[in-house]
Amino acid sequence: MLKLFILCLAAIQTTSSEGCKGILYDGRNYKEELMKADIYKPSSLAIDYKTNALYFTHIEQTGDAFYKTSKINLKDGKFTNLEVNNGFSLDVDQNNHVVYIGGHKGLYKYNEKSKKAHLIVPGINAWNVFYKNVLYYIEFISQTIYTYSNGKSKPYEELEGIKVYYFVIDHEGYIVYSNSSGVFGKKKGEKEVLYKEVKSVDEIREITLDRNGRVFVLSADGIYRVNKVTKSIDKVAEIQDVYGIAFDINNHLIYSKENSLLRLVPNKDC
Repeated sequence: MLKLFILCLAAIQTTSSEGCKGILYDGRNYKEELMKADIYKPSSLAIDYKTNALYFTHIEQTGDAFYKTSKINLKDGKFTNLEVNNGFSLDVDQNNHVVYIGGHKGLYKYNEKSKKAHLIVPGINAWNVFYKNVLYYIEFISQTIYTYSNGKSKPYEELEGIKVYYFVIDHEGYIVYSNSSGVFGKKKGEKEVLYKEVKSVDEIREITLDRNGRVFVLSADGIYRVNKVTKSIDKVAEIQDVYGIAFDINNHLIYSKENSLLRLVPNKDC
């Protein structure tokens, strides 16, 4: 009887172990949910939380446009292409539900109601776009960060003279940015803190915020979370070959790989 009990226990443990094969994220086990397949290198993910729409850019392998801007309705999975070509980066004004798109011809403002995009800042090569009260954008060649408000652009004084590749401001006004030297953070008016040293600007692929306003950094070797209290950066996932990250309305991690968009959901088998 004891031998039978041990065999049964071993079988249960084996089944449980096999059921827990998934993605380890922030110390918990998750599984991947496929959101969109057969789409090449989607990146710069941004969500309008009121409409539950995920906006992103991706590489078009046919036709004249190299980059396409698209969206997916997270409720029903409907996929739509926007009438903006060669946009590299985008972000959403959550209060007005307006999407800002940066590309090699300038900055566009996309209105979801009219389904139209208007060029608001022509003649610039806008690499990274971030919205918080005003629009921030990075000019690609100079890696200079600007603000755009009331129809005018000007250099962002807090980081004037500093090269910037990716940039966010969290819910408490804490600034996090990256360049060819590393990932830095700072309070306005204070000296910057080095969170992660890099050998190349390409090591950092995106910086974004989750639903709680925490800063996450997508690196070539995984996903990190900035801890501004301890002035440290913690790796929360070892996921490789990721091109972009975002967080849905339930704060589930969404990320893109070479040919797909995926969402992490709790693994109920564990």
